[in-house]
Amino acid sequence: MKLLRFRVRIALLSLFLSGFVLIVFGVGILRFLDKAGLERIDREIRTLAETQLRGDHPRSFWPEFDRSLQFLRGGDGGVPIAVRVQSADGQTLFTSSNCPPELAQLALPRPDRAGETDAPDEERGRPYPRDDFVARLDRDGNGLVSREEFDGPAERFPDHDTDGDGFISADEAPYGPPQRRGVPGGGFPGGEGSFRPRGPLGPPTVFGFETISTPAMDPWRVGIMGNRFVTMMVAMNLDSLRAETRQFREIFAIGTAAGLLVLACGSWWMASRVMRPVSVISRTASGITAGDLSTRIPEMQTDADLAELVTVINGMLDRIERGYRQAVRFSADAAHELQTPLTVLQGELDQAVQASELGSEEQQRYGLLLEEVRRLKSITQKLLLLARADAGGLKLMAASFDLRELVRSGAEDAEALAPAMIIETEAPTPVLVNGDRELLEQVVTNLITNAVKYNLPKGTLRLILGRHGDQVRLSVSNTGDAIPAADRDLIFERFHRVDKVRNREAGGTGLGLSLAREIARAHGGDLVLEPDHKGWTIFTLTLPAG
Repeated sequence: MKLLRFRVRIALLSLFLSGFVLIVFGVGILRFLDKAGLERIDREIRTLAETQLRGDHPRSFWPEFDRSLQFLRGGDGGVPIAVRVQSADGQTLFTSSNCPPELAQLALPRPDRAGETDAPDEERGRPYPRDDFVARLDRDGNGLVSREEFDGPAERFPDHDTDGDGFISADEAPYGPPQRRGVPGGGFPGGEGSFRPRGPLGPPTVFGFETISTPAMDPWRVGIMGNRFVTMMVAMNLDSLRAETRQFREIFAIGTAAGLLVLACGSWWMASRVMRPVSVISRTASGITAGDLSTRIPEMQTDADLAELVTVINGMLDRIERGYRQAVRFSADAAHELQTPLTVLQGELDQAVQASELGSEEQQRYGLLLEEVRRLKSITQKLLLLARADAGGLKLMAASFDLRELVRSGAEDAEALAPAMIIETEAPTPVLVNGDRELLEQVVTNLITNAVKYNLPKGTLRLILGRHGDQVRLSVSNTGDAIPAADRDLIFERFHRVDKVRNREAGGTGLGLSLAREIARAHGGDLVLEPDHKGWTIFTLTLPAG
């Protein structure tokens, strides 16, 4: 799984946190608006209902109230309000014309008749306070005031005898003309009957508010309240509220999308700004090579933590440079100092071999020692070249020549080393390169020698040389066992051997491929090991065309 860049993760984290806060805040605002809208409608419904339930009205009052209500609400263009009134015995007194059938059939609670007694408020269940004057008139306690209970000497109730005739008549009743029981707007026909007061009844009972909707009906906000005589339902259509909420949600969705886009851009800008010093450190560190360890990361003046990190990295580079230069200098000095004694030893052994009796054990011993000295001298020469390459001091005696000559010469040497091997050479046209002929000859010889050593006894060696654009490419291929996957990445390491026993017997030092690659890179080219290809091991040398 490919890991995300740190900059992307910072931007995504910042965007997630900011977007989460924005969305939560918006959802909270939407819920608050929904709740506030319902509370506003509930207050309107309660105000309308309470105003009418503070008194007892005849049946003819409710149609007039509904017409006045619809007029005040703006007629058909306003918010629809439905009204339904039910008497204490469950009889529907009035239903507005715009009341949906579902609400018209809704069961309404009945008023509590216990509220008509003189029991304390807390025992009656609802606060229906009785007027002291009515309580004194209703001497038999049946909740109604008869004419006999109402008429009486003025001295009983002197404050209500307005005409001064010594009696309180019906017109002087403190709550207006009496009503006959069961006869709206009745009075006392024939001087008989009874009445109930129509004055203030105190706060009505609130049964509750609820939003009711069905698949066939738009949502309505329904409030049900009542007094001791009637239960009143007032319902307000929520289409306008839902339209306002929907419009706000659309605005919020557009605003949220725009806000998230701005947050994304801002998060990326912030992450880029935060990672800018890290990018500087990365670019500088990637440009530091073995040939130039003097580069240092510029100091950071904007952030204390990054400044400390830069100081630590630069200090580490100082130590690495000192150690590396000491190692390179030691390798070069050691290889250089070994050259003279090894040359002298080689010369002495040559003389000893020549002076010894032909075929004697002494001559064989001297010959073996001479071979080891030559091998040791070859190693020191390669180490000296590698040390110079590491120090950037590998001097090239550049000249233009045809690389085919080195390839053909190497092919001839391969035929001499392995007569039974099939050698195929493909170099149709002259291929000119500009480089050090002696050093490039070492590269070609090393590649061909390895291809012969690690080939099958009667295998194939294939040399393909050609020009591709502004590059010259030499491919050296041989049949044989594939290089193990664990060794492919280490094949160019110094002193690394794929098969240590076999390399020792073949005379390998583990420095040839490393030196060949350093020479190729010193010429501006490279040497790579190609992927396995059906039993073939392929090395490709690339050089700039001359």
